[in-house]
Amino acid sequence: MDILTIDPKENCYVIDPNQMEYLQNNVAASVTLDRGTHVIRITSGRYSFSSSQTTGEPWVVLWMYGVDGSTFTNKNTGATIGATWTTLNGYDDTLTLEVSDRVVVCALFFDYQHNSDASSIELAIGSQTLTVESQKNRYLLDRSYLDNLKKWKKNFIEVDPGIYRIKIRDGQFSYWSDDKKFDLEPWALLWAKGGKVIAKNTDVEVEETWCSLNGYNDYVEIEVKAKTTLCGLFFDTYKDDNEGKITLSISPIPAKTRPTPPQPETHTDRIPTTPVSKVISSPIYIPDNIWDLRDPATDVVCISPVRTIVRREEEIILVRKVRKVEEIDASPACPVNSMQMDGVQIEN
Repeated sequence: MDILTIDPKENCYVIDPNQMEYLQNNVAASVTLDRGTHVIRITSGRYSFSSSQTTGEPWVVLWMYGVDGSTFTNKNTGATIGATWTTLNGYDDTLTLEVSDRVVVCALFFDYQHNSDASSIELAIGSQTLTVESQKNRYLLDRSYLDNLKKWKKNFIEVDPGIYRIKIRDGQFSYWSDDKKFDLEPWALLWAKGGKVIAKNTDVEVEETWCSLNGYNDYVEIEVKAKTTLCGLFFDTYKDDNEGKITLSISPIPAKTRPTPPQPETHTDRIPTTPVSKVISSPIYIPDNIWDLRDPATDVVCISPVRTIVRREEEIILVRKVRKVEEIDASPACPVNSMQMDGVQIEN
């Protein structure tokens, strides 16, 4: 198991208040939620990074905050908070918010440069629909600034091909601005880049992606197809008053083994060594001495123009034609017990 430790000062990408206001008002697609319960999910679309050669995946970054310092509850984590970051990855990923006053939800993409990609995603937020466009709602991160936040073997590691589960093991961040108005839920953003990876819920192989971890019960499963780097980050408008740390665990998951398909039985001689129940299940060969191989305590013999040996309450299987016997109606419920009958002569 590998460990990533995120320090809210050392590994914090700072978006200053002016830039944050610009992000909220000019970059992100946003909606204000009134009092009530709201479920947010991606219904269609994909986003592809400017440096990517792949078609992209359904994902989006969400920044949420309470209006006028009000709080709301992230039902996914159970935490009552004033603001948080998260991502949605895939069409089955959902976020549920319990709003007591009003909350602004800002939806956007992270990237490093503009490109000609004209993709978009559709978000369902309760009965509302919000479109997030790659050209209009892309926030450009400073790549050199991001690279400087990487601290090898601390918040930044390289992982080999395999399947991994990533979750918050322990820790917490505290937001001390505005006279300690509220605490943040334990959360982190995870940046995967430099190889090929499939993030949870998307089933799409990409060269780069962002995922979030919100709360101690949340986890991300990724399949690394080619060696990939993972970097854990925190985002804030001011980092000097941040406290605490969060530790992420990265645990390999054994690949699921596929069951071996059953192989047909073969018989190499005339005297089987397998139980009767297995012999009669194969139409390839029926031995002449099958009568002697029966289990008198459990096997039933039913005779019509044929003799069959079956297990009680199982389907009758054709065994062999016989002669010089009285015809008895054969059925799965045949009451004739083999112990009550003499052996029969087998027609050669």
